[in-house]
Amino acid sequence: MIRARLAIAFAFAVLAVVAVTGCGGGSSDGGDNGKTDTGSTETTSPAKDSPPLSPEVFVAKADAICKEAQKRIQTEFAAFLKEKGIKEIGEKGESAKEIEDHSLEALEAVGAPGLRRQLEELQALSPPPGAEAKMTAYLKALEEEVEAGEEDPQALNGEASKIFAKSNAAAEGLQFKVCANGGA
Repeated sequence: MIRARLAIAFAFAVLAVVAVTGCGGGSSDGGDNGKTDTGSTETTSPAKDSPPLSPEVFVAKADAICKEAQKRIQTEFAAFLKEKGIKEIGEKGESAKEIEDHSLEALEAVGAPGLRRQLEELQALSPPPGAEAKMTAYLKALEEEVEAGEEDPQALNGEASKIFAKSNAAAEGLQFKVCANGGA
């Protein structure tokens, strides 16, 4: 019974990470901007060195980033399982301790880095005039959630709607479809 609950909890954790990373993947404008200085206000600001995008293009690019990231996280998770020789977390024969260990390792190896990459790629977008404050609020909320997951990967364990409530709400305010709906 405990083994089944742990496997279900891990499945929710992976889904939560995949859902939110539906908002961070490769983009056609160059992707990774190399920003990794966590904690500075610069990391929560949208790009200032490129011309602002129109509202339609901005939303389309953000949602394309989200969709690509979701695919990337799923691929990386599958590769993680394959590398570990695991068909699925919680497979028959795994102890509760093994399930917990595999879950934490996957969140550390795939989840937290995927979220960090998402944040960096979204920071590279130049929002349309008038959306800068909303984008900054979104990036700040997402950065707080990413940092929480980096500091304690178990913070990513749960339902995406609860873990990423602040960034999801901010994404809705920007009219993001994929990002605001947990990658759905």
